[in-house]
Amino acid sequence: MLTNRFKNYPYLNEIAPINSIPEASKRAVPQLLFRGSEDGLIKDEEVKAYERALSKAGQRVEYIQVGGANHAFFDWKPDTKTQATFNKYGKYHAHEMLLFFDSVLEGLNKTEN
Repeated sequence: MLTNRFKNYPYLNEIAPINSIPEASKRAVPQLLFRGSEDGLIKDEEVKAYERALSKAGQRVEYIQVGGANHAFFDWKPDTKTQATFNKYGKYHAHEMLLFFDSVLEGLNKTEN
């Protein structure tokens, strides 16, 4: 369920990812979730609820809240402000993302061999 800010748009619950999480035994969908602590669009409790739902379905999930970052800190555009935000927050966490992907892909390679 989405927060009350979407109560006038009930159809959003139909397409919300939290409402279509498969059981990991049927389809594993490892997820790495990032949220800037200053994000005014996506609330911490919404991400935590999604994280709990993923865990309940047996899915692998990691949630990282990035202190001081706002929404879309991974964006990369040619303007100075966006580049500065990416350099401040995105570069470090892009490395964490790479490590997560490597661990997921390594696990896939082990099951295929």
